[in-house]
Amino acid sequence: MNTVRPAAALLLALAAVCARAQPLPAEPAPSIAALKRQYLECDRQASTQRLDWTTASHCSIVSEQLLQRGFAGDFDRLLAWWREARDVAAAADRHALATP
Repeated sequence: MNTVRPAAALLLALAAVCARAQPLPAEPAPSIAALKRQYLECDRQASTQRLDWTTASHCSIVSEQLLQRGFAGDFDRLLAWWREARDVAAAADRHALATP
């Protein structure tokens, strides 16, 4: 029995169905402010625990998007922003702990 023709016919039919299928709507890109918040959350998590594979992957994507979209690929600018934002967040945490 020759299975090449039925397999080829099935592939052609599948290709036709796929060609008519509507593409999935693209999710809107997160804002730079949202990427910064996510980046800082990733940093906080990574500094207190070992990240699971899914979280580490997500954080890597956030980092790359923020670097490219928020800082035009300039890692030194990203690093300078991160240092300042980290210090501000740490000061806010200290203040919150000290306030009764």
